[in-house]
Amino acid sequence: MSDQKRKLAAIMFSDIVGYSSLMSKDELQAMRLINKNRAIHKTLIEEFKGEFIKEIGDGILSIFQSSVDAVNCAQSIQNKCREEPQLQLRIGIHIGDIIQSEGDVYGEGVNIASRIERIGEAGGIYISGRVNEDIENKTEINTEFIGIKSLKNISHPVNIYSVIQQDTTPSKSEKISKITSENSIAVLPFTNMSADPDQEYFGDGMAEELINALTKIQNLNVVARTSSFAFKGDKTDIREIGKRLNVGILVEGSIRKAGNLIRITIQLIKVKDGYHLWSERYDRKLEDIFAIQDEITEKIVERLKSTLHLQVEPVSHHRPENLIAYDYYLKGRYHINKFTPDDIEIAIDLYKKAIKEGPELSLAYTGLSEAYSLLSTGFDVLPCRDTMPKARDAALKALELDTYLAEAYVSLGQVAMFYDYNKKLTYDYFQKALELNPNSSSANLWIEFYWTFMENDFDKGMAALQKAQKLDPLNLLIKIRVGFNYIYKGDYDVAIDFFKELLEEHPGFPMAHHSLMEAYGMNKMFDEALEEGEKMIASGGKAVANIGGLGYHCALAGQRKKALKILADLESQSKKGYVSSFWVAGIYKGLGDIDKAFEWFEKAYDDRDGNLIYITAPQAFQDIRIDPRYKSLLSKMGLENILSLDSSQKPQIECL
Repeated sequence: MSDQKRKLAAIMFSDIVGYSSLMSKDELQAMRLINKNRAIHKTLIEEFKGEFIKEIGDGILSIFQSSVDAVNCAQSIQNKCREEPQLQLRIGIHIGDIIQSEGDVYGEGVNIASRIERIGEAGGIYISGRVNEDIENKTEINTEFIGIKSLKNISHPVNIYSVIQQDTTPSKSEKISKITSENSIAVLPFTNMSADPDQEYFGDGMAEELINALTKIQNLNVVARTSSFAFKGDKTDIREIGKRLNVGILVEGSIRKAGNLIRITIQLIKVKDGYHLWSERYDRKLEDIFAIQDEITEKIVERLKSTLHLQVEPVSHHRPENLIAYDYYLKGRYHINKFTPDDIEIAIDLYKKAIKEGPELSLAYTGLSEAYSLLSTGFDVLPCRDTMPKARDAALKALELDTYLAEAYVSLGQVAMFYDYNKKLTYDYFQKALELNPNSSSANLWIEFYWTFMENDFDKGMAALQKAQKLDPLNLLIKIRVGFNYIYKGDYDVAIDFFKELLEEHPGFPMAHHSLMEAYGMNKMFDEALEEGEKMIASGGKAVANIGGLGYHCALAGQRKKALKILADLESQSKKGYVSSFWVAGIYKGLGDIDKAFEWFEKAYDDRDGNLIYITAPQAFQDIRIDPRYKSLLSKMGLENILSLDSSQKPQIECL
């Protein structure tokens, strides 16, 4: 066409988070917000020399002459929107060639900007790597690397960055430490150079101990083991690893162990240019291992002081003394990190051996507590009544030996939440863990469960997840929890897209199939939900939670016969061994047999079933909240405060 023009432009997409849900509840309020959003955009786009192209539903497309103008405009828009708590936007920006014709724009650059916006966070601004290159010399604009993303219908992966908005000033009680690559470090798994491959556990344990030591240093952000060990055996370039973990410095090393002799080689690498800040080789006797660990930590701290200009002071910690006990402990850590029920049982046996050899080894008690808790909260293979008292006893013993063990408080928080249903103790224990170690990804992850299920405060829950994800960016459980927070706020379409993307990154991941099934089911897309449920089972997700979830969705989909078959199987299995009563109750609820559902919910309470805490989840249990039996059950659990909360009046959460 004659008026077609091709040019380079910065393309900005924005849309209102949760607008469809709001429209279904309050059309007048929804229309007021969309009108206000339009007015804000038109004023500010003009101010920053941009061009308002069009509205697409509740979204707005605009273009700018430069990336700087687009980003500055986006920040001004988000700042203005904060005056209206319900007006939460996602904004995505890309720069590329476009074709402008008859007042509209086309091209791959437009599609990329649109896809970037869809994966963004509420209240946030996501930009492509090309935009980041344009603005990286602008000192007034700061960004942080999010990851390399495969965007739907885009042929190539795109580097995604988040713009750090300077005007965001959370209250002191909610303030989150800003984590940037400049003061962040990751310890990669040490390479086993020993002739015996079975010595791998020792190198893993050494690296993990170094991570634990560094997390206790103030002002230094340390990536958690789950994410840094994702690169075990990987030949990925150092710079790429640094980008994916969003760190400025990496620690890598190797261990050769032969008899009573040990050689440790370690180096500190600056990600940006690959420069070796420090390296050292230690040839020592095995009994010197604890002194070596302290020396390595001190050398790294000294180097970080001069390199990052940080005031970092290591926190004193209790060192083990018995080498045999410590060796059993390291083997236990090796198995617990394999994260299977069988390996957890092996870890328990190894921790007990460690305690027998060295009763003063506090770390072994902490590990034992974690292992017992995982059998119930992680794998649901044993009832909480069989594991949680043991987990509590082990954690208390660990603290008796060393009062500074944050992870022991995490274990106590899990016991208080999943076994005691004690809201105050749950908060106190998790908060104590965070006071001792603000960089504990597990403490930040588990306190989200408290905020979500014991308070229904999704803002604070998501804030905890944001911190956990930045400390442990590759942790899949944290990602699953982020996705579920979309479900809790009723943003089902976003949740569906989120879990689809997670499955693209991790094909066949059972928990992702389960989560996508839940999102489809809540969106009343029952055929799609059942399809994901079948994929979940086929991919190995045969835990009771998965089978019970599938039975529930079969009931919702009207496949009564199949739901009853799953129900009969679970009830039969419960007579032979442990089956969580909560999931049986869920199927009865899906079938509409509310009396039977509450019978099994009560059984779950009597059994101290840890899954019962999930009964406070919004959306899924909305239909029974008015039942007096629901109020009675929550009252016994000490969670009757949930019923006084009006979810429609809660502020919108920020989503990743």
